[in-house]
Amino acid sequence: MFTTGELSSWAVLRKCNQQDSINASNTYSINMVKAMDLTGKIFDRWTVIGRVDNDKYGTTMWKCFCTCGEHGIVRGAELKNGTSTSCGCFNREIITKHGMHKSRPYKIWQGLKTKCTNSKQPNHERYGNRGINYPTKWETFEGFWEDMKTSYQDGLTIDRIDNTIGYSKDNCHWITPFEQNRNMRSNIFIEYNGIKYCLTDLATKINVSRRRLYHLHNKGYNGNELISRALDNNMRLSR
Repeated sequence: MFTTGELSSWAVLRKCNQQDSINASNTYSINMVKAMDLTGKIFDRWTVIGRVDNDKYGTTMWKCFCTCGEHGIVRGAELKNGTSTSCGCFNREIITKHGMHKSRPYKIWQGLKTKCTNSKQPNHERYGNRGINYPTKWETFEGFWEDMKTSYQDGLTIDRIDNTIGYSKDNCHWITPFEQNRNMRSNIFIEYNGIKYCLTDLATKINVSRRRLYHLHNKGYNGNELISRALDNNMRLSR
């Protein structure tokens, strides 16, 4: 037989347990209602069919139908933030559309876009920050390749004819890396006999060391005076 005090304590405990069960049930129901809001919603190529069991980490999971006909189980968070947009068919379509995603021209196209648009890219300071950009057509590789494929050869790299303006079909051509290095904005150009030469080419032409020309240029000499002094120095050294 239970005493009056024991019965009273048991009744209180039972009531608390019942309340806990009610609270847990309500919480589960509320969570399910929130999760069920995704049913029938469309996220890019996914259409949500319904809720499935959470994964082992307790993450809300959904069964989805892709426009290509495949089914998949997707995390609710990935649907909402756009991380998951399809069963993978979209990426496969991009890769197989032109079949060049591993090619050198494709990497060159990716590189020029990154330099123009990605502020975290080391070269962005010399490209995007200077207003160097590319045409809307080049947002896709197909558009870029349509304009530039004619004169491409393996081993060549893309170069802007006028370094003060952006990439475009009219301002770009394919040249060797050696030629591109000569065309860099940082190169020093010197006029000789009415023709403008980069310092390296001029050193080769008049048979003096590049270091000597660079030294004289840094001292303020230019044009014919620079060349005259460089040649005089060569003559003294050859005696």
